[in-house]
Amino acid sequence: MSQSVYLSASLYLTRLCAPPRLAGSSHVKGTAATEPAVALTPLNVHRLLLTVLRVACKVIEDINFKQRRYASVAGVSTLDLYRLEIALLFLLDFDVFTEMGDLRAHLRDLQRFTAADQQQQQNEANDTVTEH
Repeated sequence: MSQSVYLSASLYLTRLCAPPRLAGSSHVKGTAATEPAVALTPLNVHRLLLTVLRVACKVIEDINFKQRRYASVAGVSTLDLYRLEIALLFLLDFDVFTEMGDLRAHLRDLQRFTAADQQQQQNEANDTVTEH
């Protein structure tokens, strides 16, 4: 899969799972103003990741593996994967075509988040060292 597929999949996940103030509340219809459309849990993260990657791959890539291959690698049935894709499309209101500007903005957001996370980890490590 190309980097665009991974970035688009990340954008789909953000639209579904991030609070609307971060994801933009206009992307997922029928959600409360303060809650994400889908709660990311250890029980659903595997299926969500599989589904967003599969949909992004179908949208962006010219050549795709068969549905059966994705399902078998991920340990789900082909029918379940079809159902997951349909549910994802409805949750995203079929808004799966991403503009280059949206992808660039999302990439910058991810880079800022990563830099902030690394800074926080470094600060915590420094605090631990100074305590000893």
